[in-house]
Amino acid sequence: MKDMDGRLTWIMMNGAMVTHPHDRHLRELHERYNKRHISLVARSHLAIKMSTHIYHMMSKRELYKFHEDMCKDKMSKLNTLSGN
Repeated sequence: MKDMDGRLTWIMMNGAMVTHPHDRHLRELHERYNKRHISLVARSHLAIKMSTHIYHMMSKRELYKFHEDMCKDKMSKLNTLSGN
């Protein structure tokens, strides 16, 4: 089914724009895409990749593969801020 009014496309494009600074895996993908394409095309490729990840996560009923890295990064930033 096509996204007739563009809402899903808008959500995924904004999600790709916001998410890649926080996720190491998506950041590396975005940097690779950005070397070869202009920014908007790189963001659309990243949105497609995110959609694929979401589809497989939902069909296999499993967590995001790279969530451990995100948690470790977040905890290390919190520890440096608190002085531990």
